Amino acid sequence: MKTALAAAALLLCSCGYHVSGHTDLLPKTIHTVAIPAFTNATTRYKLTDRLAESLSREFIARTRYKIVADPNQADMILRGTVTNYLSGATIVVQNATAVDVH
Repeated sequence: MKTALAAAALLLCSCGYHVSGHTDLLPKTIHTVAIPAFTNATTRYKLTDRLAESLSREFIARTRYKIVADPNQADMILRGTVTNYLSGATIVVQNATAVDVH
C-alpha cells in the first residue's frame, strides 16, 4: 500500500511537460503550498489522507516550496479528488523487466 501511494505521489509530482532551460511553471510569487486531504470518492479508508502526506513529502524533497498546514497561510492550495483506486502487483522477471499483474 505504501509503495502504491509513493508511486502515485511520484507520478503526480512528475507529471507535466517541461522544456529544458525554462524556469518554474508557477508564478514567482508562490512560495508556500497547502495540500489538504483530497476528496475521497472511493471505498478505501484514509486513502486521501495518506496521499496528501505523500504529496507533501515529495514537494518538500523535490521543490523549493514550503508546505504549510493552514490553507489561509498558503500562496497556493493543491486540491484534488480520488475517483478510483486500483491495486496490482509488479513482478521483476529475470532480465530485470518489470511486469504488471492485475
